[in-house]
Amino acid sequence: MKWPYQRTSDFDAVARGWAEGRPVLITGPSGIGKTRLSREFVDSVGRRPFWIIGSAAMRDTPLAAVAAAVPVDASGGVAATVDSLRAALSDDVVVIVEAAEHLDSASSAVVARLVSSIARPGLITAAGAVDPVLARALRDASAVEVRVAALGLEATTDLIESSLDGRLAVDDAVRIHRLTGGNPLMVTEAFDSAIASGAVVRCDDAVWRLDADPAISAGLRQVCADRLMRATPAERRLVDLLALCQPLPYEVVDRLGLAGGVGRAEGGLALPMGDVVVPGHAVYPEVRRAQIGQLERRQLAEQLVEALDAMDGGSIVRLHAVRLRQEYGLETDVDALTACSATAFQMGDLVLAERLSSVAVESGGGLGARLQLSRARSASGRSSEAREVLRDVDQDSLGEADVAGYAVTVAINRSVGDGDHSGAIGVLDKFEPRIEAAAFRASFAAVRALVHVNAGDQFRALRCARTARGIPEGAPLWTTVGAYVEAEALRRSGESRRAIVIADAALSEGGAAASFVVSGARRTLVQALICDADLPRAVLVADRLLDETLLQSTPRALACASAAMVDMARGRFGAARHQCHDALRVLGTADRTGLGRGTAAQLAEICAVTGDAEGGRRAVALSATATVEPHGWPGINPRLAAAFVLVAEGEVARPARMFREIAATCLAADQRVSAIAALYWGVRLGDAESAHALVDAAELCDGALIGMQRDHATATIDRAPDDLERVAERFGDAGFLPFAVDAVSQAIVVHRARGEVRSVRRLVDRRETWRSGCDPMTTPAVRDSQSVAVLTRREFEAHAMASVGLTVADIAVRLGVRERTVRSVLHTAYEKSGVPRSR
Repeated sequence: MKWPYQRTSDFDAVARGWAEGRPVLITGPSGIGKTRLSREFVDSVGRRPFWIIGSAAMRDTPLAAVAAAVPVDASGGVAATVDSLRAALSDDVVVIVEAAEHLDSASSAVVARLVSSIARPGLITAAGAVDPVLARALRDASAVEVRVAALGLEATTDLIESSLDGRLAVDDAVRIHRLTGGNPLMVTEAFDSAIASGAVVRCDDAVWRLDADPAISAGLRQVCADRLMRATPAERRLVDLLALCQPLPYEVVDRLGLAGGVGRAEGGLALPMGDVVVPGHAVYPEVRRAQIGQLERRQLAEQLVEALDAMDGGSIVRLHAVRLRQEYGLETDVDALTACSATAFQMGDLVLAERLSSVAVESGGGLGARLQLSRARSASGRSSEAREVLRDVDQDSLGEADVAGYAVTVAINRSVGDGDHSGAIGVLDKFEPRIEAAAFRASFAAVRALVHVNAGDQFRALRCARTARGIPEGAPLWTTVGAYVEAEALRRSGESRRAIVIADAALSEGGAAASFVVSGARRTLVQALICDADLPRAVLVADRLLDETLLQSTPRALACASAAMVDMARGRFGAARHQCHDALRVLGTADRTGLGRGTAAQLAEICAVTGDAEGGRRAVALSATATVEPHGWPGINPRLAAAFVLVAEGEVARPARMFREIAATCLAADQRVSAIAALYWGVRLGDAESAHALVDAAELCDGALIGMQRDHATATIDRAPDDLERVAERFGDAGFLPFAVDAVSQAIVVHRARGEVRSVRRLVDRRETWRSGCDPMTTPAVRDSQSVAVLTRREFEAHAMASVGLTVADIAVRLGVRERTVRSVLHTAYEKSGVPRSR
């Protein structure tokens, strides 16, 4: 795999230093791209590189680095060697000192003298500290230091996908990015190794996946070995411990006397991150893990567990200790296993949660262990196995605490795992009379709120959420659940700004809450921010959700689906499609959470915008499979998906009617935002009835985006091209490029009908500017604006359906007219367009 270089701010910083006649020190860990940056800059100024290269193997040989560049007379000393170098430097070269941290002391002195005595001192790269003499010379010469940044997740993904005929699954991109820390050399080595081992496979949806963890290639091992060879004893011991457990609490590091091994800058083997210590790169512990024997690992584990047990580090520290005990055969308490399984579950690590709770149950753990095992299996989409775990529980013999835990677990399993919301409420109704303690009442109220919001009952969800938040004795988890549900219910009802405030509060309060709850609150925040047209912050929140989640089961699907919303709003349809496919694959066909059916409808919407009718039909099937209740608001997603297929096939009237009907269903359930989203599609189709309904529905909603959509609807009703143009500009300024494209396209159609040629030409340029910022899109508005003729709605619709391959007979059925009528309409449309009749 080749790394295509892209100019960055690092390049610009080097250029500025060079232009000012100052030496440029380029720093960063091995493989980060220091040499690549140096080469690219020298090429850009039309010169040749003059290399002086340091080597760890020759570090003890005086003048070894310089002698490789020019003839050296050892008897002449540093001054004579500098003169030889100056004589060798022609006007068309730039000095590049590579791996300056490995220069022998004599070569360092020569380079130091060179830095202070030539007009263009050149570039110096270093992965570590340079000789003090050279460091002082650089300081005196006011050297510009450029720290080369690692690749971000998106850049890492782009680098990998540049060598693939397709896209890489999001979770695999995250795995590689975390393994390599965004180091380009490590990325290329890791992925090339995965390709060579046959671990990279292409799935049916044209997405590439890793069948196994990327192996560490010989080249990658050598990069790590070079750095580990220079490690201090404390650094190496830290890496060995990080190979067993990461991150390490700083207190543990201090207790073990290893604080001196923690680096303070990029390139360190172990780095501080808040109150913990993490590897400088994930590859270092992987290399050491392969080198450490089993006996030494067990000894390290015993020392580490002893240090973890000695500190009061909370649930995460206890989880580390229990995992180490299990992994290395050390004695483990059953209650500790159960408690740590709950911690793993809250973090979203369902595999670890199930493993620990299974061991606890097998070791004689009580109801708590069985409840935790049931939760882990239900959250993994295995609801029947979750029910089986609790089948023999004697409900009548349970005390209050156990009753609360049992009822909450069964209710959540039924609502989220089975989609049986009424059954979940029935469970809570059955056991709540046995509950007296305020903390347990808070849990019942929070779970009721969650079930009601899943069922689309906004009023009851709000009431129960506020009850949960209002019980001061309630646990932080249930308070956070209450805040999340309240924010989500308000968002759905059209109060996006209050939803943003409450979702922010849920996230700030939710440090100890489950990963599922925090992920849900962050998704709500993304959607509310989009409604308020704060697309930049929505991008940041979605990226954080994708980056922070453990990407397992529901949290991962939530992250991908949220990222897809943001990508869709920005016109990045390919990326949005990719995220939807990833979310659906994770959820599987057994999903009953409601997320799968909604994500499938979103995928169908992408197909409508891009004209992919076949992909839309597949999305309809996926949405229908994931829909438990086909009636009312819970059943709107398959209907939406079906309407989007008709849009992709060129229809206008029928999908517009379907969008109005879907909106009426949503409004009956107080799902105002969903109603407006459906009606706005009718507006994008030019449907006046949808526009009137949207204006009415938006009266009770806030949010800047909904305000723009309302103004778009009003301009559609009035057929006011200037107003359409103004709202298009507002969409464009806010970053909603697809909406801007459709609004300006409709303005073009009105101007064309009025014969206003100059306005048409001007707006066509504007339309194409916005379209260039999107992936290819072919909405009905765009197709209509591209027509050279003024067509009636019936002529446009028939022409559009014919252009995507529908026969006259198909079109007649769709429009509810005779085939003779269709032929006549098509004939007129072709004549107006100047296109020869083709059928």
